[in-house]
This record gives sequence, C-alpha cells and structure tokens, in this order.
Amino acid sequence: QLSEGKLEAFDRAVAQDPMNPQVHYNRGALFGNLGRYDEAIRAFRRALECDPGFDKARLALEQIRVMKNN
Repeated sequence: QLSEGKLEAFDRAVAQDPMNPQVHYNRGALFGNLGRYDEAIRAFRRALECDPGFDKARLALEQIRVMKNN
C-alpha cells in the first residue's frame, strides 16, 4: 500500500512535469524495487529520453536488465 501511494505520487509528478528525468528515474527505481522490471525499464528509458546524459539512469537501466534476465 505504501508503494502504491508512492507510485501515485510519481504519476502525479510525471503529469505535472513530464520532461523531468529525475521523476522518471525515481519511478523506475520504485518499479525495480517492486520487481516490475518491464515498467522500470520503460521509466529509465524515458528518463534518458529527457536527459541523454543522465548516467545514473543509464546505470540503473543496465542493472534492471541484468536482474530481469536472471
């Protein structure tokens, strides 16, 4: 329930500022923690679309891909 509340807050933040890479990164991190890897991958990719130089999102994307494949 706590995670769902956080997810709703991130969804609102994305709606308010869809080009903010940090919001997409935070959303991806939450999805990753929930084991929702496909959604995490999409969120990290979106963060990188907003900011191609966002190395933290690039690293997180690679880590999630490894976790998904294990």
